[in-house]
Amino acid sequence: MKKKIIRLAIIIAILSIPVFFFATGMSYVPVGVSLGPCLMDYTSPQTYMGKRPSPLKEERFNMGDGEVLICYGSPSARSRTVFGGIVEYNSLWRFGANEPTRLYTNTDMMFGDLPLQKGRYSIYATVQENEWELFVSTSTNHWGNWITQDVRDLEIGSIKVPVDSTAAYVESFTIESIGNTSDQKELIISWEQTKLVVPISN
Repeated sequence: MKKKIIRLAIIIAILSIPVFFFATGMSYVPVGVSLGPCLMDYTSPQTYMGKRPSPLKEERFNMGDGEVLICYGSPSARSRTVFGGIVEYNSLWRFGANEPTRLYTNTDMMFGDLPLQKGRYSIYATVQENEWELFVSTSTNHWGNWITQDVRDLEIGSIKVPVDSTAAYVESFTIESIGNTSDQKELIISWEQTKLVVPISN
């Protein structure tokens, strides 16, 4: 009987390993092995509250000899005033919706003028009319707007980005990469009639 219990415990332990890595988005696997997928936070009750109004999106692109993945929730304006309205000026904002906006890279890169080593990061922001400050933290498992002092203590730096305007109205928060080479690109962040351009390079 005791041996059966031990065997059962071993089987459960073995089967729980892939479940654990899937549920944590591969965040405990080195990025050199896997960047991991864009997953919802299955430890949060909000994940199980029906269909989300802000879908989880991803932007994946090559950078040098490596790859970068950005995971973010994409909220919609829905006739609301976004910046200075639902996103208050001079307050920390999760830079999207739901889970934190996460940047995974398996190569060293420059995010604006901030050097990032290969790894997993979250991005959040303070919004102003003419300039945003984007903060980068190594905390990736907190819920989006729960930017506690513990999360802030893991910041590795920030960049300031001037605000530009879009050519047309953008209903949903969008992050996309553009560029003709894998060594130099731009991240275009747009929502409503606001646009930011962040240069990134290898």
